[in-house]
Amino acid sequence: MLRLGLVVSSAGAVLAIAAQALLPLSIVIFFLPMAIVALGNGVSQPNAVAAAVSVRPQLAGTASGLVGALQMGFGAVMTLLASAVELGSGIGTAATMAGCALGAQLALRGARRTQEAQG
Repeated sequence: MLRLGLVVSSAGAVLAIAAQALLPLSIVIFFLPMAIVALGNGVSQPNAVAAAVSVRPQLAGTASGLVGALQMGFGAVMTLLASAVELGSGIGTAATMAGCALGAQLALRGARRTQEAQG
């Protein structure tokens, strides 16, 4: 489910870049790909949190708090980045989202490799 959600989110972000670059500016053209990203996030985020809190059940509360704090902090930093690169066309926002989606894909891949190496 985590991989599926990340693929859907990544596809939505890439679609957003393509739509903003190739189609006339429109609120629908902006928000339709964002709905796809939101769907992918809705699939992946609960599974990511469940995975984080299940590593050491005795530290589930700590893991939950840390995941929440990291989400909020990373969201704040990415909001600053998106506002810095956005020029009014939506491409900067979409590119920031695509970069984050790619980063999430790479993080999942790295986590899986680490898990396979450990046993």
